[in-house]
Amino acid sequence: MTSTRTSLLTLPCYLKIQKRLSDVLKLFEVIVYLDQQMSETFFQTFEKELAALQMPDAVMETLLKKISLEMDSQFTSHILELLNKISDLYNAINKVLELVQFGGTSVASEDGEDGQFHINQSAMHFFSSQLGVSVAAGCLRQQAQVRFQICRNLLLICNIVLSEVRLELHVLEAVRSVCTPEIVVLTQSAYVMLWITGLSAQLNVPQESALQRLTPLKLQPVALVRSSPSSGSGPASLLEMFIASTAGHEARRAFAKSPAVNLHPSAYLAHWHLSLLPYLNYLRLSIWPISEGTVFAEWLLSTGQHLWLQQYVRLLSNWCEWNICTRSFLLAASFLTSGENYKAQDLFETAIKGVLTEQFLQKRILIGCEDDPNRAYVNYYLKVIQLFELHKAKDCAINIANVALSIVTPGDPMAATLYSIKFKHHLSLKHYAQAFDSLTSNPAEERRRDNLRELVKQLVEERRLDTLLSFTYANMEDLFTGILLSRARAADPLTDADTFYNFLYSYQINRGPLNFRLAASVMYEHAFRLSSYNDQNVEALEKQVKCYLAAKNVLSLCSPEHAWVVRPTDPDEEMVEVMLPPRAGSNQEAEVFRLKRQVEVVNIDTIKKELLFADAKLKLCRYNMSSPASITSPVELVGMLNISGLFKTALEVCTAFQLSYCSVFETLTKHCVSLTLANEEYDQPNTWEWLVENDLQDLPVNRDNIADIVWKLLQDYLSKYEKPNMTELHRAVCSKIIQMGVFLPYWLIVSYKLRNPSELLRLLHASGRLEEASELARELLLAALGYGKEYFGFEKPLSHSATSFALPVHALRALVQELHMHNEMAGQEKDEEPPFIKEYNLLKELLGKYMETALRATQQSSGDWSTMGQMKTTPLQIS
Repeated sequence: MTSTRTSLLTLPCYLKIQKRLSDVLKLFEVIVYLDQQMSETFFQTFEKELAALQMPDAVMETLLKKISLEMDSQFTSHILELLNKISDLYNAINKVLELVQFGGTSVASEDGEDGQFHINQSAMHFFSSQLGVSVAAGCLRQQAQVRFQICRNLLLICNIVLSEVRLELHVLEAVRSVCTPEIVVLTQSAYVMLWITGLSAQLNVPQESALQRLTPLKLQPVALVRSSPSSGSGPASLLEMFIASTAGHEARRAFAKSPAVNLHPSAYLAHWHLSLLPYLNYLRLSIWPISEGTVFAEWLLSTGQHLWLQQYVRLLSNWCEWNICTRSFLLAASFLTSGENYKAQDLFETAIKGVLTEQFLQKRILIGCEDDPNRAYVNYYLKVIQLFELHKAKDCAINIANVALSIVTPGDPMAATLYSIKFKHHLSLKHYAQAFDSLTSNPAEERRRDNLRELVKQLVEERRLDTLLSFTYANMEDLFTGILLSRARAADPLTDADTFYNFLYSYQINRGPLNFRLAASVMYEHAFRLSSYNDQNVEALEKQVKCYLAAKNVLSLCSPEHAWVVRPTDPDEEMVEVMLPPRAGSNQEAEVFRLKRQVEVVNIDTIKKELLFADAKLKLCRYNMSSPASITSPVELVGMLNISGLFKTALEVCTAFQLSYCSVFETLTKHCVSLTLANEEYDQPNTWEWLVENDLQDLPVNRDNIADIVWKLLQDYLSKYEKPNMTELHRAVCSKIIQMGVFLPYWLIVSYKLRNPSELLRLLHASGRLEEASELARELLLAALGYGKEYFGFEKPLSHSATSFALPVHALRALVQELHMHNEMAGQEKDEEPPFIKEYNLLKELLGKYMETALRATQQSSGDWSTMGQMKTTPLQIS
């Protein structure tokens, strides 16, 4: 047994290991010696410079130069003597560095590698209590301190060796080119780890809304964070808080799936001191900077430790290439949460470099686009834009969209999405010109349509119609007007549609004369829809009149062949049969089609009539609110206007729709007679109300006598509306006066005598007004004989040289005969004197003279004898 052991100890491999172990121990003696000899000020200065982002080798060299004067030569000589005892300094340093550094994998990677083992649930509760967390944090703090001291002192040793140049050249070169750079990196890593262990936790718990805005990042889930120690339990430092939540959970999970625990559960789970070191190893990977893991940075962001996240990224910024873009990305998210949007934008633009290389960004960006780097970059920018949108940073979202558009290839479907994003945020920020530019630049027609609809909606709601009118829509003209028309037709025509119709009218007018008909069509459509309201709605009628007026005015500016619009036909209109004849020489029967018109053409004359009709209803509604709720025909409207005393408007309606004026004049005559009688019997206080609606300004009458005003109004209307050589209205007025039993006014008789005295004579005779008829007959016969001919429009009296005319001889004879009968009937009564004896004698004598004169004039002008029955008569010429 002894000989076998001796042979093993003499093996070359074992001797080599033993020699290397001896060198390492001697190197540790030097490290411990330096730690004892150097002052605390030296170490504090070194850490302070590292916190200021200075490189460790440069700081150590500077500090060594400063203290070289204070150091005696024996100190340096002693260190060199100790180092000379090491047979292979280079390998010894490398071995110490291997002990100091950790593996480059993360906790998640360790978990993935051991995925073939199941999770031991017993191990999931190790060191999860407050005591366990405190122990683990204390151990990590101690390990960080020891490792930092080792790295710092190794760096000091390398600087002393290189400055004294007492070792062999190949050793010095190996130390300078290989060991020193690695020591520098490990020193910085150990310092960051030591810095983390000394931080105090910020107990500002992030709000739920802030966490929701970070949802697109898909950060590592945060386990339960315990309360602060001031409340009686829970971690006090940042490290303890981290271990109590995410770090501890991930470390226990990795530990529970490790081969050692699964293969030897009794050994590791029964004794806590056996499981502590493996557990600490997994914890160390969570905060070790030189690894693929980003758990610590994600946790800082998720728990609202924004200040420490910023400091953490700062300490790693100038040397650590691991996850540099991921850290920038997370820091940008932190700035975004803190409201520093422009800092976040700069960092997001910097972080895009790691999309194809860093694990954190790859998992969130390279989904379905692993082989297309350009698409990956666009996806990255879309993710960033989403973050900006969640944080209401719309201007930054626009900037990122511009950056993304600069790398989008022509024809990329993502370009439409980016332009839509720009449009949405410009519109939200009320950058309407930029929003319109984004809209027109969008290559997708469907997106353009949707965006234009949103732009129109917002500008109309904000009454920014001038802005909407200032844009040039080019090939989107029809789409633009279609959007406005659809919104107008969907809105209530009385309350909400005004804005759309009025703007469309202005827009078409602004486009020039070629679009005037379209402008008229818009106004006519609005007026047509307003007709659905009842006639007691003054507001609807006012708007309808304005719309008709606008349509009429703009159509007046169009050429006659284009002065028209269209409107829907009556749904109750019957279908029309149209026959299509067969082809020539064909034996087929003619085809019959039943068609129904969808629209009808409305010209400017029709619009003028509709304008007048609506205006009349408006006046009626304003004057008489008790008028019917629906008036559909001009005849009905004229009747209601007559009742209300709006005669001027009624006459205008009759003129436009070619209705008879008789009803208007009959009603006005009735008012005249009633007012004449009212001066004697009763008063009508509402007379002035309807009189002022009939334009009395030009009537030279006595304003104190209301009856005179009304009669003068009747006289004025009669002279204006009675056609030349016609007496229809005179007859209607006279009949109404006679019917109401009053005398005809002098001016009416004078006017009637000039137009048709024969008709007036027959009217008086037929109504039993024998005295007035006798007087008129006497004046007529005298005028024919040359006495007062100007009152009847005769140019010359009856003679052979005068223009041929004839009096109503039969009517005159009938009047004379009736007068004679009345006299005879009175003569039969012994006590009664004949009433018309004087009139009878005078008319008989004048009629005889007229007949003699007519006979003589006829004989002289023709030279032929004829009887009275053969005498040719011609109608009385009416002037």
